[in-house]
This record gives sequence, C-alpha cells and structure tokens, in this order.
Amino acid sequence: MMGFSAGEKRWRERLGSLRDVVRQELVSRQLAAHLPPAPARVLDVGCGQGTQALRAAAQGHRVTALDASGDLLGLLSLLVRNGDALAMRAGQMGDWAAARAAFDGNRYTNRLGVVARADGLADLTRRLAVQELGVLEWYGVRVFTDLAADDAPLPDDLDLLLECEERAGASEPYRRVAPLVHVIAQAGPAK
Repeated sequence: MMGFSAGEKRWRERLGSLRDVVRQELVSRQLAAHLPPAPARVLDVGCGQGTQALRAAAQGHRVTALDASGDLLGLLSLLVRNGDALAMRAGQMGDWAAARAAFDGNRYTNRLGVVARADGLADLTRRLAVQELGVLEWYGVRVFTDLAADDAPLPDDLDLLLECEERAGASEPYRRVAPLVHVIAQAGPAK
C-alpha cells in the first residue's frame, strides 16, 4: 500500500481527466437531488479540491469542508464581524448603550435580531496559528455601505462604489474600522 503523499500526487495528476469530470458531475447532480433549499448546513468530509463544497456554497448553502490533506487546504477565506470595530456601527446609529457595551464585548445583535459573535484580528490570527494556518492578507469589507438599508437599490455608479470600497478595505486606517474582516490564510506561518 502506498503512502498518502504518493497517492495524493497521483490523484492530483488525474484532476480534469474524463474520469474526474464524470465523477464530480455525477456526485454534484446526485447531491443536488437531496439538498434542502438553501441555506442549509452542509459538511463535506474528504472534500479534496473542494468541487462539491464550492458548488453547494455557490447555491447559497453554508458549507464546511474537511480533508485529511493539509496540502489540499492551502487557502482559507474567512469573513467575520470585526470585533476590533464593534462599537462603530452602534455609535454611528446613535445607540450609545450598545456602543459602550461593544467596547468590552464580542457579542452584538445583528439586523435579524440574532445575537452573534465578533472576532478581533489578533485573536483570529492566534486561533488560525494553532491550526497551523498563517494569515496572508486581510481586508475590511463594507467600510462605506454598512449602514445602507436592506432594501437599498443598486446605484448607477456601482462600479465606482465598489472601487472605493475595495480601496478602503485594503488600506489603513479604513480597513481597521470596517464592520467585517475578510482574512485570507494558508497552511504555514503568517506572511
């Protein structure tokens, strides 16, 4: 019996072959027949390169993908509420009691009325390091549009808005006060 690494190498060489494409397509179709309407919670164990996990996520499901091979999971994209700027939204809305509580806590009530957790960047970085994942980069998300109404229409200058959001989310000091943090990590030490 060959070792896992040798088997993984042979498996990688066959990605995109007829057999691989047929397997992935049939599994995808078979799985689709059993998935409840999105958003369902899906656990993909032995996810390999993540084909099924990505397809389910694209359909709106909340997917957790696991694989025994750390090499196959070289990249993690994690989007969380920014615990370091938790008081910002409440303060901008004039909810001073919530702003005061947010300075010392990591919980908040979201727009759906659900109590949720926020994570600070340093704590996330430490927790990822325990899992042998290093942060490659991090971004702020929705720096300028977090307070937009849920039913706000798309503006005519959406491309310009997105350009400004992207620039703010990648630069200081804006990304530090963003309501959401997007962390990109991979196996190994932080960059």
